[in-house]
Amino acid sequence: MLLPSTRIAALGLGLSLLAPAVAFAGPVTPTAVTFTFNSISLVAGASDYRSLTTSTSTKTFRRADPDFEGTTLSDVDVPYGRYTGLSVCYQSALQILLDGVTYQGYAAASPGGVDFGTRLWTTASGVTATDPGTAAPYTYVPEGSSAQWCTTDKFMKTLCVVESASDAASDCKPGDDVYTAQGKLVAAGDGGQTTDAQLTLRLYLMTDLYNSVEVDPSTLAVRWGPSIHATVGEPGAALHLTATDGQRNTADVGFLFAPDSSLIWAQYSKTDGAAYPGMCAGQSSVYLTAQPATASFDIPGICPIGLFDAAQGMVIGPILGGPCLDESDSTQCVVVGDNRTTGLLQGVDRTAQLTCIPDSQGPFEAMGYAYRTSPQFAGDGSSVPLTIARIVDPGNLLGTCTSGFVEGHSGTCAKTGNGADGYPQ
Repeated sequence: MLLPSTRIAALGLGLSLLAPAVAFAGPVTPTAVTFTFNSISLVAGASDYRSLTTSTSTKTFRRADPDFEGTTLSDVDVPYGRYTGLSVCYQSALQILLDGVTYQGYAAASPGGVDFGTRLWTTASGVTATDPGTAAPYTYVPEGSSAQWCTTDKFMKTLCVVESASDAASDCKPGDDVYTAQGKLVAAGDGGQTTDAQLTLRLYLMTDLYNSVEVDPSTLAVRWGPSIHATVGEPGAALHLTATDGQRNTADVGFLFAPDSSLIWAQYSKTDGAAYPGMCAGQSSVYLTAQPATASFDIPGICPIGLFDAAQGMVIGPILGGPCLDESDSTQCVVVGDNRTTGLLQGVDRTAQLTCIPDSQGPFEAMGYAYRTSPQFAGDGSSVPLTIARIVDPGNLLGTCTSGFVEGHSGTCAKTGNGADGYPQ
């Protein structure tokens, strides 16, 4: 059986979902990036993928686009069942457009390169620091990549799709996000559940352009581009935080929140592994072997866990020491510490603090989660001051977007010095 007319939409947002740091490269915020999607599937199990569409479609994300504005890619029918994530396959070749954007990284080591603040453009042949008059997209293909990339995003809550509310008790588990043909099951005032017909199932594909393209300052070669991520339902708010040290090493942190204030994603990146020793660097997921009754991940497996404490304005989450692709990898699939970020409920231009702490000082073991940890954590006890650079909060969920409004971007605020679109000029 199928849940008909589920919408898959592409969504631009103010959260930076960052690639791993690339050596000898610095970030820029592109004018636009075009993706070509080949297929989209829901993940029901380790080898159980339920195809939603195999029709090729393209989407151009522009920094001028309003945040959280969706563009429909496809209307599909979703089979009834429980799903842990969404698999998206897209062409590895990206069309990247730079039109006078500023380089935000450290200076080139060799003469003739670029430095922090240098304006960059693209032509069909690559990146240039000389204004060509009319910029054109450059086709970037990651070195050594295949023609197609497939990524799988695990949902923070398992998606359960059933025909009617009466099926939820037998077909879903506690903690699932439950959708029926009539809408989403939500808590009722009497302690039970009711169906909200205004909340129909929508799957969103997201990217962000903030500091998402890495450029080699000596050769002007593109070293990395933005990635695609997925979520169930439109998010509620997003934060982007940045830091730049005296050597122009950069750090970027992004958080995405659901409409109920729960944490959807937390992402961390820095351009130099030795810089910002107070930050745990790695993958913000764990290889989970046990969980509390309120969680609904399919375990054992690689799962994202994290916590937003709205009362304290704090996000905390464990960090793996590397890209954990195989749970048998005893070096990569080990948590090296928890990134704890405080001071988040402030406006733009204010400073939050991030500290990598031992996982034993975090809340997750007491909550009932279990995963492998390292006996030595990755931080040095120092804190990383991060500037709140961008807030996207169209529904005033966080209540902190009170100055630095970005024209044409409803509910978006950006730090002083950014351009009219709220990104680095």
